[in-house]
Amino acid sequence: MKKTICIFIALVLAVGVLPLFTFAEAEEPTVTLDGMRVTINGLYDIKDLFISRGIHSAYRPCADNKVVRATGEKLAGGHSWSYILPEPGDYTLCVRYNDATQKFVHFTAYAAIPEFFTDGLEVTITNLTGAKVVRMAKGSYATPGEVKRGENAKGFTPKTFNYADEYTFRFAEEGQYTIVVQYENCYTHLEHVTLTKKTPTFTVNGDVLTISGLDGLYVIRYAEGEFAAIRDIKYTTGSKVIRPAQVTDGSVTVPGLHGQYTFAVQYTDGTVYVETLVIGETAENQLERYGLTVTAEAYADRMPQLVPYPGYHVDNRHYVTITVESAGGGSVPDMTVIGDVITQSGTVYGVWFGLSDEAAGRKVFTTSRGDLYGIVFENDEVISIDLQIRIGGDVVSLTVYATAMVVW
Repeated sequence: MKKTICIFIALVLAVGVLPLFTFAEAEEPTVTLDGMRVTINGLYDIKDLFISRGIHSAYRPCADNKVVRATGEKLAGGHSWSYILPEPGDYTLCVRYNDATQKFVHFTAYAAIPEFFTDGLEVTITNLTGAKVVRMAKGSYATPGEVKRGENAKGFTPKTFNYADEYTFRFAEEGQYTIVVQYENCYTHLEHVTLTKKTPTFTVNGDVLTISGLDGLYVIRYAEGEFAAIRDIKYTTGSKVIRPAQVTDGSVTVPGLHGQYTFAVQYTDGTVYVETLVIGETAENQLERYGLTVTAEAYADRMPQLVPYPGYHVDNRHYVTITVESAGGGSVPDMTVIGDVITQSGTVYGVWFGLSDEAAGRKVFTTSRGDLYGIVFENDEVISIDLQIRIGGDVVSLTVYATAMVVW
């Protein structure tokens, strides 16, 4: 055997005869990027490959940080392979060959990442250039497919937002939402956002109200009384408006308020916040300060009337009494009483109540004959009287009720 080998080597050296076989060096793998799509060429006789996040030069960290693994069997004899990367960043390609050698290639994928800014019930998304579709659904989802099938799912193409790089989307309800932005370059971004309605803060100091938290204000409407919606306030006589130009450093002050008011604060994101407040000294507070109570009674006197001659007509005498009493039995101060008497048959405005009876701790004020001409009290009808009682420099405004009684 040794003799044969020596003869072979001597023959090669002597006549320059080359052996009939050669050893080819394995082709290096190459990486090509098209947006987020990576294509790997030059894959020959491989065992498997890994694409891993980060920059690595050994198998173990590549395996620990792998995004995807493909085996030689999966290539089925092919020499190239493509994959869509999940996000921009640095990556490492690790190729393991059947002869136990390894190759490492480092590369970086670039893509514009959308940014999300929440403001009340609005979300502004930037870096939308190149977007293919924007999808959103209420709730928390993990994949674009789940979002597409999610609660109240909606999709928007670039035409919807005028191919703008930045667009603000408005939502009807607060809560958690999942938003997916899919780009033409195959990049898909999934974001979770939580939306909360804007809420103003009301601070009462005597008869002065300060409203803060008004960044993004559209309008404030308010009126005296209790209302359920901004529309009700808008069409109420005497309602008032506060515009954004009147707001300083996110707050506005409204002085000189006395009684119950309803404020409706509407923001540019569509949020409307309605609050009913008692501001300043109310009629109840004023009466309590004076130690007084106010009650009312209403009568329809339908007793037969004496007439001077046949055919003479005497109207039934309708009258209302207002009784003011001292809670502690003390004296009742001097006062004037006027009011509007409201019945089913009509309203009499500016009725004067004259002092008709006075005793210790009590004063009674009664309408005069003819003051309530033109209206009719029905038995057990509830009459409302909007009163203004002037006591010194104070004016107490309140509404009292009386059940009408018919006197036969």
